[in-house]
Amino acid sequence: SLVVNSLPVVTTAADFSICSGSTAGLSAIGASSYSWDNNGGNGSNISVSPNMTTTYTVTGTDVNGCTNTDEIIVTVIPLPTVSITPSTLDTICFSGAEPISLTGNPSGGAFYGPGVSGNVFDPGSLGTTGAFTIDYVYSDSNGCVGVSSLEAVIVSCLSLSETIADDLILSPNPNNGIFSVSGLTENSDFSIFDATGRIVLSGTIHSSKSSKFLINVETGIYFLHGISGGKQTVVRFVVNN
Repeated sequence: SLVVNSLPVVTTAADFSICSGSTAGLSAIGASSYSWDNNGGNGSNISVSPNMTTTYTVTGTDVNGCTNTDEIIVTVIPLPTVSITPSTLDTICFSGAEPISLTGNPSGGAFYGPGVSGNVFDPGSLGTTGAFTIDYVYSDSNGCVGVSSLEAVIVSCLSLSETIADDLILSPNPNNGIFSVSGLTENSDFSIFDATGRIVLSGTIHSSKSSKFLINVETGIYFLHGISGGKQTVVRFVVNN
C-alpha cells in the first residue's frame, strides 16, 4: 500500500525589525531539522546580522524526509545621523580656558565625557592635560542609537602673563593681524593664544632675524609664545581690526 505523509508545518516567528549593526535571533519549529537560506546555516535557532532588510526562508525536514518552508522578514533600520556643534575644537590651554557650550543634533540626546556637565565642556575641571573624547548619544523612536564624538586636546601652556626677552621685537603693536617678529630662535616652535587660552596659530620659526605673521582674528589681546635666547618667552600684543 502507498502511504502519503503529511508535510510538516514549519513555523517561524513574526516579522520584526532591528537597528543597523545589531544581531537578530531566528527560530523555527514543526520539523526535525532546519536549513536557512541567505547564509543562515542550519538549526532551529540561528543568529544573523543583516546589513539590509532581508527575507530568510527556512526549510524544515521531518522524520519521514518530507519538507516544508516558512519565511521571516528582518527589517534593518538605519541608525540616526548625529552631530555635535562645534564639530571640532582647537587645542586648548589647561589654564584660563572658558567653558564651551555644546549642541547635539537631533536634540534630546545626552553628552558624556570627562569635563562635561549637561551640554557644557569645562576644560579647567579636568585637572590634567591630554586628549579627551566627548560623545553625544541619541536614541530615536525605534530605539536605535547614534553616536557622534568630538576630541578635545588640552595642553599645558605658559601663563598668559608677559615675559619678554630683551632681543625679542614684535611690531607693530597694536596691529591689524599683520606683524613681524624678530629674535625668536630659528627652527623653534611658536604658538599664538587668545585671551581665553585658545590656540589661534602655531608653527615653526624659520628665521631669527624677522618672521612675518598674518592672523585672521577678531579685535582683542593675544599672546605669542616662543623661544628666545634659549628661554621660553611670551609677548602680549593687541589686534585692532
